[in-house]
This record gives sequence, structure tokens and C-alpha cells, in this order.
Amino acid sequence: MQASPTRSAAAWADSSRPSKPVGAVSCGREGHEPAASPRLASERGVCFAAFRRFCLDEAARMQRHGEAYVRKGIRRYWATFRICAKLVRPGDEILSAGAGGAFIEKALSHWYGARVTAVEFPQAVQAHASDYRRYGIRGMGANLAAPWDLDLDGPFDMALSFQVIEHLPVPPQEHIAPLAAHLRPGGHLVLSTPNFARASNLVRLAIGKPLLADPRLAFQPASYEREHVHRREYVAEELVDAFAHCGLEHLATHYHLSLGPFRTSPRTIALRLVCAVVPRLRNTLILVGRKR
Repeated sequence: MQASPTRSAAAWADSSRPSKPVGAVSCGREGHEPAASPRLASERGVCFAAFRRFCLDEAARMQRHGEAYVRKGIRRYWATFRICAKLVRPGDEILSAGAGGAFIEKALSHWYGARVTAVEFPQAVQAHASDYRRYGIRGMGANLAAPWDLDLDGPFDMALSFQVIEHLPVPPQEHIAPLAAHLRPGGHLVLSTPNFARASNLVRLAIGKPLLADPRLAFQPASYEREHVHRREYVAEELVDAFAHCGLEHLATHYHLSLGPFRTSPRTIALRLVCAVVPRLRNTLILVGRKR
């Protein structure tokens, strides 16, 4: 994972952390079951093994996102969680759009006592209701493919959008704008999405293979049932422009390579070598912005 060359990861993390005092805060919400007591991380010392075990334990309780789903994406989850952990303070209010199984959001609640509001398709909120209650996550139903303006508690210290924007048939600023609107001044947005300029896409183009979903799916309305369909993917520059359009200062772009567990084929080894030399060809973008 590599930060944008104009600013190191340490620099943006240190300069963008809020000055909120550290202290444990209850995660319970009115109308929800109290969350498990937060186990606040000592000096942000959560290790990968503990995070992986946490996510797998959560997946075992869920029907829609099982262990195979988590194992495939765990490295990407970990990279994104580490970025969030540099910015979050215990008790922060977090708004997440398209949270789904909310593995990272639950981890931030578990280790940092964050209070999370998740905006999702109504069917998704219903499907994950018991999981959300265990962590005091407030689920709010909305059509993410249309402008939404909900009565939310706020403003929020952090907004999250993980692997969501590529599933929505709307310009990126229409997804980012309501998140930015609910941030406090100085609050952060962390957004992850597939990198359209990834090496595997260049190879597919070279051999004449399609990059996105069957058009019969891609041009249908977005919904919970079709949440897996990628409607449009982006390069970093497009999302940086969308951040600026929504009043966000772009702090960093991280390029992450996530290949799943135990990938040692010659093709994968070659891909790792290429991406080590040219980080911009890695398959995931993680962008960080701050509200002006």
C-alpha cells in the first residue's frame, strides 16, 4: 500500500487527526441493544491476526457474507482498517454508506468505541439488523442510487464508503455529496473502490476481454438484489475531482494489492512484481479526504 507521492502516509495521518480527547464512550443507541463493551486498542496496537479472527468470527454469524467472502477480501479490509485507525478517536461518530456486513465498522466500534450509523438499502438493513444491534449500529434505510437526505444525528467525525461507489449508476459526486454534507468541518471521508487502471484490466483489454458486467445487468436499476454488479469503475483522478466538487480536501490516495490468500501461481507472482514497481497498477484505491 502506498500513499500519494505528494504526501507521505505519516504526514497526512499526523496532520489530520482531530484533537478530541481520548476516552471510552458507550456504543449503545436509543432503541438498540447495547453493543459489546469496546476493547480500546492500546496505542492503536491491533494486529492483523486479531483483526482477521474478529472478521471471521463475525462472518460465521452471518448468512449473506460467509467466511469465504471474508478470506478473499481480508487483506483489503485490513489495509482500510489501518487507515481508519490512524484517524479515529474513541467515541467518534461515524457515518457509513453501503456498509453491508460492516466488518470494518464493527471493528472500529469494537476496538475504538466508535458510534456508527449505517445507511443502506432497506432490505440490507433488515438482513443485518441483528448484527448491527450487537454493536449499537444505527441502520437507516435509503436508496443509495438516488439522492438521500435522512434525519441523522450529527455532524459526524468520519464518513466511510467501502467498495460501494462502483455498484451505483450515478456520478461519484452524487454518492459522496451527502456523506460530505453530514461531516463536521475537519471530519474525514475514507473511500475504497476497485482501481479501474489496475494491471489485470490492462491485460484484459490487451486480449479483447470485457472489463465490467454484462450490459444486461449493468444498465438495470441498482438494488439490494443486484448489489454485486459493477456499474462503473474509476481511476484516482476522477475521485479526487469528485472530492473537490463536494468540498473535501484530498489528503492521500493509497494503492493496495489484494489477491486473496495463498496466491502463488506464476501469474500472481508476476502481478506482484509489476505492482511493486508500479504501485498505481494495484487493484484497490483507498482515498482519504477532509472537509474544509
